[in-house]
This record gives sequence, structure tokens and C-alpha cells, in this order.
Amino acid sequence: MKSFKVLGAVAVALVPVVTAAQSPAPYSAVEITASALHSPPRAPLSNYYTGGSGYALDVGLPLPVGTATLTGVSVPFHGMLDSYRDFTATEALLGWEMALPLHGRVTARAGVRTGEFMMAFDDTVIAAGLRDEKELMLGATGEAAVRIAGPWSIAARASWDHVHLHVPTHFLSLQAGLRYTAGLPDWVQEFLR
Repeated sequence: MKSFKVLGAVAVALVPVVTAAQSPAPYSAVEITASALHSPPRAPLSNYYTGGSGYALDVGLPLPVGTATLTGVSVPFHGMLDSYRDFTATEALLGWEMALPLHGRVTARAGVRTGEFMMAFDDTVIAAGLRDEKELMLGATGEAAVRIAGPWSIAARASWDHVHLHVPTHFLSLQAGLRYTAGLPDWVQEFLR
């Protein structure tokens, strides 16, 4: 309990610093990031599957406090034995991130996310209704981006996610890609407000 009080006090103390780091005006732009992703299976999943390289698409929108994110991920996993059927994991996530105080062309954010972890098994033997499974996914993210030219940036993200399977499973995902930031027209900004 004491550690939660200490963390709470630190968080309250950092609010003015983190809030000052919010550089984009709310609803002023949309960030679109396409990236390669590596999310190798961790125990207990690593005892049965290999793989874990795929792709991700992230969309971010600055809010009055923080940035809202939508993330879509597709990652194939391959069974180590024939009895472990291959599956493709699709993640659909909603997140919220806060900017960290940096200056210049480098930006950084940290946040949380939640959504669905959907597994589509490559198995024609079992009934079609049993080939797909959906579970709750909760996680934390950290990212850094470097603006390279105009609206283009190189972005990298690390995330730690917990999937509520029968046996709780964790993923440490690393992704890197290209980000495009587009300003939104005034009428769209007004509509979002």
C-alpha cells in the first residue's frame, strides 16, 4: 500500500511537467504510423509456438490531455508440433498516452492500452465456430519518434501486454516504422471539439 502512495505522489508531482510537454494542439493533427513488429512468444506460449513477427498500424489524435491511439496488429504464430495448429493473432486496441518532456525533433510518450486479442487458428478439423478465440488484452507502452523531414518521422515503440487466456500470457512487443503527421482542417477540429 505504501508503494502505491509513493507512486501517486510522484505522479501528482509530475503532472505540471508532463502537461507542459503537450506540444500539439488538441484535435489539430492525426498521426498515422505503419511499422514492422516483433512479439516473440513468451512462456508458457513459447513452449508450443514460434514466430511473432508481423505488422502494426497506429493512428493517434492529440486530446486536451494526452493522445488517443487506435492500434491494429497482425502477428502469425507457428506450432512447434503438428498438433499445435498455427494461428494468427490480431489485436484491436484503444490507448491513451502522455508526452514526456523532450525538445527538438525527438518526441516521446508513455501510456496504457486495452482491447481484444483475437486468435484465428489454421485448423479445418475443428468446427468453424471454435477456430477463433477472443480475449481481453491490457498493456503499457512507451515510444520515441524522430522527425526526419516535414511531416515524416521514424517511430519506435515497446509494449508490455497481458492477455487473459486460461493461462495468463504476456507479450513484449517491439515495433519500428514510419509516421506521417497530417494537420486536420478547421471544420474537422471544430467538429471534434
